[in-house]
Formats: sequence, C-alpha cells, structure tokens
Amino acid sequence: MYELFDDDRRAKAYLYLTAHETIGPAYSLLQPPAGEDRMADKVWFANYCRMQGVHAVPVLMLLSGGAIAAADGTGAALPDADLFVKPREGNGGHNTERWDFIGEDRFRNSKGIVLAKDALVTFLCRQSLKDEYIVQPRLINHPDLADFSNDALATARVLTCRNEAGDFEATNAAFRMAIGGNSVVDNFHSGGIATEVDLRTGVIGAATDMGLKPDVGWRERHPVSGTQISGRRLPQWRDAMELACAAHRAFPQRTVVGWDVAFLADGPCIIEGNGKPDLDIHQRVERGPAGDGRIAVLLAMNLAKALAEPSGG
Repeated sequence: MYELFDDDRRAKAYLYLTAHETIGPAYSLLQPPAGEDRMADKVWFANYCRMQGVHAVPVLMLLSGGAIAAADGTGAALPDADLFVKPREGNGGHNTERWDFIGEDRFRNSKGIVLAKDALVTFLCRQSLKDEYIVQPRLINHPDLADFSNDALATARVLTCRNEAGDFEATNAAFRMAIGGNSVVDNFHSGGIATEVDLRTGVIGAATDMGLKPDVGWRERHPVSGTQISGRRLPQWRDAMELACAAHRAFPQRTVVGWDVAFLADGPCIIEGNGKPDLDIHQRVERGPAGDGRIAVLLAMNLAKALAEPSGG
C-alpha cells in the first residue's frame, strides 16, 4: 500500500501514520465527551446538519425492528425517485443498496430484483429486524464528473482539523471513483480507486486502489470509461472546501473529521462525517507519509493540549 519497496519511501517508513496510532490512541484522546454528538448516527447527523444550515443528504425514512420508525422528521412514504438504502450506523459502504425507480410504483436494485413500492417497504422492514436501516435519495454526479463514473456517486474525502487559531482547515483531500461491477458505492476499501486532490486548485492526479491488485496500479485514465483522470480539475472545488470547513464548525467539539463530499449539479453536498478518519487513503494516493505533513502538526498540537488538561491521559 505504501510502496515501501521503494528505497526513498522506505527511508520515511517511520513517518507513516497507521490506524494503530491514530484510530486507536490518538483519536481516543481527541474524541468529544460521550453524548455531545451522534455523528455516526445517520438520522441524527442529517437532521442536525439541516438545523445548522449545512447542506447534507437528507434521510427520507428510518426502518427499525421490522417497521417504519417515526424519528426526527423522517418520512413514512417512499418517493417516486431513485433511492439508497444503508445501515443507520456503519461505514465503508457495507450493506448499501441502490433501488432505481422504473415507473409505475416499481423499483429495481442492482441484482435485477423488481419490487412494487409497498413490497419494497415490506422488504426493507423485514431487513430491519436485525439492523436499523435508512433510506436516502440517490444523488447524481455533477455533469462534469459523469465520465468518471460507472454510475456510482463519486465523492471527495476532505480531512479537516482544528488549527492553531481554533478554526478548522482542510489538510488533505482524495477523490474517489468506483470501478468494475460495483455501481453502488465509491469507497476505497470496497475496491474503488482514488486520487490526490490539490487543495489549492482542485486538480487531481493519477488514480490507484489500496495497492492490493497489481493489475490496477496507477491510472492516468479511468479503467472502465477510459476518460482522462490526471490533470482534471474538480468542479465546485472551492465551494466543497468551504462546505467541509463550515460543517466542521457545526461540530466544534470535534478535533478532526473526514468529510465525504459529493459534487452535484446544484453544488457540493455532505454525505457523512467520519469522526475517526483513516489516513491510509491519503498516504496511498499522495505516495508519501502524513507524518511530515500539516495534519501531523495539527494532531500533535491538539494531542499536546489534550494531555495537558486535568482529565488528559
């Protein structure tokens, strides 16, 4: 993943920040007190963002315990539109499914299953006997990004962190695209590809996977559509950066957040916030360690403050 077979990169191996250092001890010290927010709860998150004026994807329906659950403004009827169904709490795109509206009150998923609207609600209710699920509208890529995608929504992971002034700034960004037969999610850990984004310009570079498949490697062009990737400029990039920082200001108790941002025809939109963001995606696509970058400086500063507090470890 980090290409440490390269002599120059191996010399900097100690600067790579692993999940054992960040998601474990570091982030544990930097998490807000229990109960201050419920960022991992997609229902709570969507409604909180709406109240804070942060443009985020809404929740149309919550299903729990085999029934439609009335909660925080979620609806009780499916719209005549394409839908996404995902666990109320979860990440990595696991157990996510898309249902396309095909007319006459019918929906079809990626497996070709066709269900009438009432039958789909019954199906989802049955699915919720084990875990809670939410229904959200399917979002469509900005027209400038249509050729990047195999019909899945492409998103940017924008990492923001509290800085020396007490505000929040973006330190790293990666743009993710789906490939192959996966037309539902773009997640890097679900087999997608990603590329570094220049924070200043929004220009992207060559794309790659996690380093697990030798036949993927580093791609200047999308392996499915063949469209040029490297050198392209993402639309609405400045607005996306501002949205990520504004979203973080709505969660001032959080030190670091990884925001999943979609680029839509009417502007960028927050998909979700990750309170314990994995740095693997950034270190992979940037082909270098985060330990000598801006995020390391800010994490070290915030950790020093946390440890200096009476309640610190």
